[in-house]
Parts: sequence; structure tokens; C-alpha cells
Amino acid sequence: MKTTPSQALAAAAGLVIITLTGAAFWLSYAHLAEVALAHGLGQATERAWAWPATLDLFIVAGELLMLRAALRRQVDGWAIALTAVGSVGSIVLNVAGVTGDRDPGNVPLLDYVVAAVPPTAALLAFGALMRQIHQALAERGEPFKLDNIPLEQAPDVPAEPAPARGLPEVMPAGVRLLPLTARPEPVAAEAEPSPAAVVPVPAVEPLPKVPALPVLGPWMPVAELLAAPTGTASDLHASGRPEAPKDHPEPAGSIPVPPVPPADSGAADIESEDTSNTTFNRQVADARNWLAAEPELTGTAIGQRLGKSDTYGRRVRRAALAEHREAITLRAAAK
Repeated sequence: MKTTPSQALAAAAGLVIITLTGAAFWLSYAHLAEVALAHGLGQATERAWAWPATLDLFIVAGELLMLRAALRRQVDGWAIALTAVGSVGSIVLNVAGVTGDRDPGNVPLLDYVVAAVPPTAALLAFGALMRQIHQALAERGEPFKLDNIPLEQAPDVPAEPAPARGLPEVMPAGVRLLPLTARPEPVAAEAEPSPAAVVPVPAVEPLPKVPALPVLGPWMPVAELLAAPTGTASDLHASGRPEAPKDHPEPAGSIPVPPVPPADSGAADIESEDTSNTTFNRQVADARNWLAAEPELTGTAIGQRLGKSDTYGRRVRRAALAEHREAITLRAAAK
């Protein structure tokens, strides 16, 4: 990180202040220790050197509390009192210790000045050090303010005039437009606006539904229906060889019901069936022979062989399988 000139000057000033504070405190502390040795603590050197701390530490504690109060933007009376007591006591005792056993009138004035300089310098230097620390912490913890950012006013851009409505455009030949419909009246209930305009689509009439008819073939109980073969390879090849189709007489009195094409049959498939159903029955018989030889033959393949659609081929396959199951049921009933 690059150091700015302001930061370099602040660091240099802090180093000088720390050196000055240490020197001033040492001189004041040493002189107070000499005063203690000369007045009552001459036989206890350790206690004499510890005694000045009772005054100088008041200055340190008071200055630290004043720094804490300044960071909180408060005024601490106790911090001011501790600093004042420690500073005044240190200065007074340093000056009073100059006299010693001499007559105060015979002591030069300069001796008092020399004794008063160290504690005064210690007080001022330590106060300057606390001020430097306070400024550094205040700058680091200062909240971000938008007022400090210069804002540039954007130039006024004149609004573009709305385009004048001209004549409607002529549609080219061959283009078809959707029919116009009346706009629905607004609903009283609150409704969310649609994100995009919806183009109305004309309604398409539904195709007529063909009624569902039952599946061709006689009625069978559920148990026999489940037991009957399903037309798979295992049923058609029970003996290992395809079973030839056998004709069986229709029960007397039964009326043949013509097959009805399903709803999805095409017009071409319906028109291809004649009224007597001979063509359809013949195709069903052919499909039975094909299924006997190829049990996996699909309705799509049957439709391709007959030249019809896939739907017609599936219908022929269902009819062939139904006749095959009917023949099996009749043989089982005859036995």
C-alpha cells in the first residue's frame, strides 16, 4: 500500500511525540524518586523508585479515559480530574524537591524552571499523543457520507416530440388480416393486467362426436376373458407351428353387426369399405393368416400391406384378434 505524504508526516510526528513523552516521564520520574530518597525513603530504595508512579500513573490513566470519552463524543469529568491531580501533583513535587535542605531564598529561579519542565513536557506530550491516536481512530471509523461526494448535474435533454399520426399504411396485396372482434367490457373485479396484448383467434367449431359402440364379439365372463390367450407368440404357437385358420359356423339367430369405424378413422378408409363388408371381412381374414404366421405383426404393418392408413391397419388387426379369441372360446365351449 502506497503511503501518502500526510500519513508519513503523521507517523513522523507520532515517533517524535513518543520519544518526547518517554524522556519527559523518565526525567520527572527520576527526580521524584530522588525527592523520595531524600525525604523519608532513604533506607528503602525500591519503595522510593515506586513512589513516583502514584502520581505519574494518574496522568496516564486520565489521558486514556479522556481518549475513550472523546471517541464516544462525551465529556468524562473523572478523566479530567485524574489528569489534573496527577499533573499538578507531579509539577508541584518536582519544584518543591529543588529546595531540599537549602533556604528557599537562596535557590536560583532557574532551578525551579528546570524541575518544572519534565512533568509539564510529559503532560503536554502525552496529551498530543492521545490526540494523534484519536484522529487516526476517528478517520478510520468515520461513516460513509453521501454529502462528501460531489454530484454532477446531468444536462437537460429536450424530449423528442411524439410522431404525428399520418394516414394508415396500405397493406400489400395477398396479406390477410385477422377478423376484428369487439373489446370486452372491463370487469369490476380487480384483475392483473396482461403482460402482452393477446391476438384474438376465431373460435373453431368442434367436430361431431361419434357415439362409442361396444367391441364386436360375444359377451364373455371376466374369468374366461382373463384365461383366454391374448394373441401373443406363445398362444398362436402353442404347438411350435402356426395354427391354420378354421372356419366356424356362426350361431343361429345372430345378426351380424357391421363394424363401425372409430372416431379417428380417415375419410379415405371409410369410403373404401363397401356396404356388404365383404372387402373388410376379407382383409380381416388375411390379417388373421398374417398374424398366425407373424404374431408380432403390428397394425401399422398391416395397414401398409393393405395399402391403407395406420389407423385402418390397427382396426383390422383388432378385428382379426377378436375373431381369433372368439374362435378359441367357441372351441372351448364345444368341448
